[in-house]
Amino acid sequence: MGLPYTSIERAVVTDARKAALVEYGFSDSEADNIMQVSPRNPLFYRADAIRSKLANLEAYGFSKEEVREIVVGSTAALGGAEDSVNSKFRNLEAYGFSPEEVRKIVAGLPPVLGLAEESVRSKLKNYEAYGFSKDEVRRIIVGSTVALSLAEDSVNSKLRNLEVYGFTPEEVRKIVAGLPPVLGLGEESVRSKLANLEAYGFDRGEVRKIVVDSSVLEKSEDSVNSKLGNLEKTRTYHNGFASGFSRDEVRRFVLSFPAVLNYSKHNAAQKIRTMTIITEGDKQEMLEMGKNWMQSAMKTVKRARHLQDEGIKWRHNKNIFASAKRFQKKYGVAL
Repeated sequence: MGLPYTSIERAVVTDARKAALVEYGFSDSEADNIMQVSPRNPLFYRADAIRSKLANLEAYGFSKEEVREIVVGSTAALGGAEDSVNSKFRNLEAYGFSPEEVRKIVAGLPPVLGLAEESVRSKLKNYEAYGFSKDEVRRIIVGSTVALSLAEDSVNSKLRNLEVYGFTPEEVRKIVAGLPPVLGLGEESVRSKLANLEAYGFDRGEVRKIVVDSSVLEKSEDSVNSKLGNLEKTRTYHNGFASGFSRDEVRRFVLSFPAVLNYSKHNAAQKIRTMTIITEGDKQEMLEMGKNWMQSAMKTVKRARHLQDEGIKWRHNKNIFASAKRFQKKYGVAL
């Protein structure tokens, strides 16, 4: 162990390790904060050990900027031995994460380097126990690293919270796999978001459909309400056509294509304008468009103009929404 540092020796070593951190790219304040975390760790005082640990992170493929952010986010990256850090990387790889995914996880959740390997394995197995496949677990963790920071009891409670509303375990898995950040939401927040959709007039079965087929849980209630109000807005265009859905029609619209709530108000308005022209303002036809709303307004306009130039009927023509291959086969042009 050696003799304890004298105050003079400590000051010299402190200056040396701070210099090593600043030399790497840390600011003075970042270096000071890092050094305050493990003042009793003798290895941590050595400037050469600090340089080696930083280089070890780079050796795994992290950029200098990523290394800096990781260490600032969790000094466990420097507090542990290099073999320990490398073992934690291999532990994630052993589950099936690629080195690129491991880097993304650690960069997004630096404190993961402070978790014991057995704890990480247990958290991953807990997701499998709910019915997620290994591939789904990987996508959940990569999609939202908070999923690995949560206690198992907390994760299970969040999953049960959705079941209590009426979602089946299969639906819960689809929601979480499609929108991993939902695990970072508080349970009360989730209940409030679901109640907000009911307040608009959707019943529980309809709310379940919307949530399963969109990222609505990721949106704030104000944002969702604003998007619904945007669909009700009356719009009149220069060709004399007008659009504007009643609340009941908005409900039908959203249920036929829940992902419309994923779009910004501007994007949705562009799509509504284009669909209004294509259908000559026929709201019933618009409400039956379903997934055709996924096509970009720009592509729809380009295809309509091409058909118009060729003297082909383009209004009320559902071929405008055909796949690229089918459209080219039918009209001889790739649009």
